[in-house]
Amino acid sequence: MSTRIDLKASAEVPVGMKLLKTGQTTSYSTGDDGATQRGRATNRLVLDKNNPFGNTNRFTNKTGGSTYANSVAFDWSTYDGKTVLAYYFGDMAATRPLATQMTQYLSSTFDGLTGWHLTNMQEMLNILDWGRLANYQLQYPPFNTNLRYFWVSTQPAGASGVITDLAGVNPFSSSPKTSGLYGMWVRECTVSKTTIS
Repeated sequence: MSTRIDLKASAEVPVGMKLLKTGQTTSYSTGDDGATQRGRATNRLVLDKNNPFGNTNRFTNKTGGSTYANSVAFDWSTYDGKTVLAYYFGDMAATRPLATQMTQYLSSTFDGLTGWHLTNMQEMLNILDWGRLANYQLQYPPFNTNLRYFWVSTQPAGASGVITDLAGVNPFSSSPKTSGLYGMWVRECTVSKTTIS
């Protein structure tokens, strides 16, 4: 007796996606990341396929462009056909203790969207350009910042919290939760064609 496999049904929806490239393009030894450049996307800012606006830009504004008047960038590398992750970076220059950064923008509206959260470790890792190790890993469009220490919401128990060191080789460190440091906020958005809510 033979077993029949319905290839059409099993190939309709991908289960997962390949990891993004790190952004490192310089090779320092045979077989390193700069030499192999494994991962999806042409580079950190160009997608393999078009986003819903018909271009291959990884980051866009709400209308598919590259002018960020509202300081909100939609990261199409996170698009799953239904949702996309948005980053709000308009208040990165203000330092605050962790507890304040965690709730700073929960009820604020940016680009018509409310419910912003401080980035967690994975959300911050997702946008760091590893080709800029020790050279400010968010110093590229649309973020363009040379700020160094950012809180993330992924936290251990105790008096110290986790921070991102954007100019260090070790991307995460710790600081007393009362320290005044920078923040960046995210929100998962629903996508219907080119309408984002």
